[in-house]
Amino acid sequence: MKSQTIISNRKYYHHKNKSRLRSVLAMAFTFMLMLLIIGTGVSYKVSLTEEINNNGREAAKIDTKIKSLKREIAYLKIRREELSSWDNIKKKIVQFKLPLKPARYGQIVVIDSGPSRHTVKGNKRAVVSAHSTSVQSY
Repeated sequence: MKSQTIISNRKYYHHKNKSRLRSVLAMAFTFMLMLLIIGTGVSYKVSLTEEINNNGREAAKIDTKIKSLKREIAYLKIRREELSSWDNIKKKIVQFKLPLKPARYGQIVVIDSGPSRHTVKGNKRAVVSAHSTSVQSY
């Protein structure tokens, strides 16, 4: 009888150890799963923060480029005005010794501007010559 009690005690302890092992494994699995979820969340947050910082640096570079292009555009507009001024055109005519001839009849186009709030006295007509760089008002 004592041997039977020892065997049943062994079964009891063996069953109890299995149950304890299962609960320990279940807790360890739950703990590992929670660590995995938390680690994934932290990693995702770090990657988002890094992406935000990279986008901020890229936006600053683009903003600097836009400002530079705006300055260049302003300079080019001023330069265009300087080059298309009548004084500059006269200098180029003298520099390249360009002979100017009066326009022939077929080269003259009459543009009737009609009444305008900018005209002081009635209608004005502009005569534009193909070879002339000036506009004459009548």
